Amino acid sequence: MVSGRGAGRFAVLATDVVADLNTFVPTHVFARYRYEVPNTKDALFDGVEREIRQVDNITDEALAEFQGIYSDTSLTKDDLFAYIYGVLHHPGYTEQYGDNLTKEYPRIPWLKNYRELMEIGEKLLDLHIGYETVEPYPVAEEFTLMPPEDERERYRATIMGHPNKGSGARGKADWDRTRIQVNGYLTLTGVPERASEWILGPRPALELFLQRMRPSIDKKSGIKNDPNEFSEDPKYVVELTKRVIRVCVETSDLLGSYQ
Repeated sequence: MVSGRGAGRFAVLATDVVADLNTFVPTHVFARYRYEVPNTKDALFDGVEREIRQVDNITDEALAEFQGIYSDTSLTKDDLFAYIYGVLHHPGYTEQYGDNLTKEYPRIPWLKNYRELMEIGEKLLDLHIGYETVEPYPVAEEFTLMPPEDERERYRATIMGHPNKGSGARGKADWDRTRIQVNGYLTLTGVPERASEWILGPRPALELFLQRMRPSIDKKSGIKNDPNEFSEDPKYVVELTKRVIRVCVETSDLLGSYQ
């Protein structure tokens, strides 16, 4: 997914599930594959099970150009996809073309250090797609006051944000990004500051995640959104937060490793 025309700042993110087109406002999706069913008249009603066909969205012509540019016939379409993801995250690319990227589709240059870009792109893809399965970052759980005996209530996510250290310059809040307040009892401490260095659109990716983890009720529909109910595990949100912290830290490290 990439942010579309009119977005304040360019953003890019990979997912292996159906994308929310409101992730970035607006959002464009460039899928690795698409899936088609035979276009047979009345196929929906004839009771015959149709085979879904996977179609590669990277053409043979694009792969041939990629291989030709670098004189390397061992390169695959997955390599090209990883290369593109690596380029789209390159700090030099996003800084130099930031204004263009908010107005038009990204254009991908052929860069000399293509192997490095492929490797970084592949690592970023693995991190961003597999964020739910990475090893949790070893932050500490600090309980204050008298937490409830019930484990589900003790770990229930309600606040999900950085605490305010006090008024900073011009009276603005001075957020302590080394701490995440889960609720009135639990705070995660020892969060590396570089976890907030990965910017996804207008804000740090970690902040966007924390915002999504706060229970809310849609004003128009009245539909309740409570991440605490996404799993039977009472610590689901807390453990997922630790995993996302690792993803943010390692992404920041990778973004700093480009030549």
